[in-house]
Amino acid sequence: MIKGTIYKGARTTATIREDIQKSSLSLRQLSRQYKVTRGTIRKWRSRDFVEDKSHQPHQLHTTLTRDQEAIVVYLRKKFLLPLDDLFVTTRALIHPEVSRSGLHRCLRRHGLSDLDQVRPMFSKSSDRAKTHDRMVDEDEPQLIDLVVEDLSALTGETNKGYLFVAIHRATRWIYLEILADKKARSVQGFHKRLHQKAPFSIKALSNL
Repeated sequence: MIKGTIYKGARTTATIREDIQKSSLSLRQLSRQYKVTRGTIRKWRSRDFVEDKSHQPHQLHTTLTRDQEAIVVYLRKKFLLPLDDLFVTTRALIHPEVSRSGLHRCLRRHGLSDLDQVRPMFSKSSDRAKTHDRMVDEDEPQLIDLVVEDLSALTGETNKGYLFVAIHRATRWIYLEILADKKARSVQGFHKRLHQKAPFSIKALSNL
């Protein structure tokens, strides 16, 4: 039985609903007797409880899954993304309904909420990216760095596939996908979709 309440203003009481469920009268007869629509009679006859269902969703899908959280943590460590940039990326590519505060709580749980403290800890992992940034030619800024990570290594579970991440050197724009393998066909497909999604013309790709 689903627990709940009888909402204020409801046309039927708990007793009436129970009578409807037990009655052998027709929909038409019950509708006239209780001055409600046949649809209301039909609804309560189909149920085995008399309380109103909650108007709230049974589950609010605003929390990152374990795999999604692992990807967020990886992006923070690997690319040292500020919270706002990470939030935009997460909403666009990982979890469209996550809140900024929820994302911040995730980073805090992993000790990554303060970027000034995070930067010295993981600066080595982004040294090459920083070097690339200094090498960007102002006349040809559309350069993309690619990185492929075994998702199992990030989550601690097996058979998770591979995380493909492309990051624009100049703006730190990011595109990512999770693919089952890193065979040539998969890589080519990722490159094709990357070119389609990028809001600019990509001049060159480089593996980090």
